[in-house]
Amino acid sequence: MEKEIRHLFTWGKLHHLGMDGPYGYKAFIKIRREIKDKRKREIYDQMRRRKAFLYNTKMGVFIGAFVLILIWMGNFLWNAIMEASK
Repeated sequence: MEKEIRHLFTWGKLHHLGMDGPYGYKAFIKIRREIKDKRKREIYDQMRRRKAFLYNTKMGVFIGAFVLILIWMGNFLWNAIMEASK
């Protein structure tokens, strides 16, 4: 396919744009590389956000469970102390 695109710029319908210039083949290749790099960055950022979300969710569940256990233990001790003081 690369060969066909190059042919379009050298001898085909896009011959008037040429190989150099602001709209030529080299500019086309440059733009295509920029798009490819942008897609790679977007995919990497998406993976990074997904990992961060999963990590934060796990930590939230862990901290929530820990707080609930502490509240339960405090309630248990409070009830034990109140029963012992009767």
